[in-house]
Amino acid sequence: MNEVYPGRVPWAIGVMMPGLSPKMLLRNNLVKNNGGLHKTMISSIIDEISTEWDSSVDFGDWIRSGDTRIQHE
Repeated sequence: MNEVYPGRVPWAIGVMMPGLSPKMLLRNNLVKNNGGLHKTMISSIIDEISTEWDSSVDFGDWIRSGDTRIQHE
């Protein structure tokens, strides 16, 4: 997620409804656009790579590091 400042996330039903929030986040430039909604969501899957985390560092810092870039088909 990009940096969030007060007032940047709009008050909308999409914030509360998981099915609507990805579109709203992308539209408001709150997540990096990787070529549209579908490609962005596919490239955001961290299920497999997260199993490699060894708890020695903060998970958020680790998953955003360059060493954990996810290769998707």
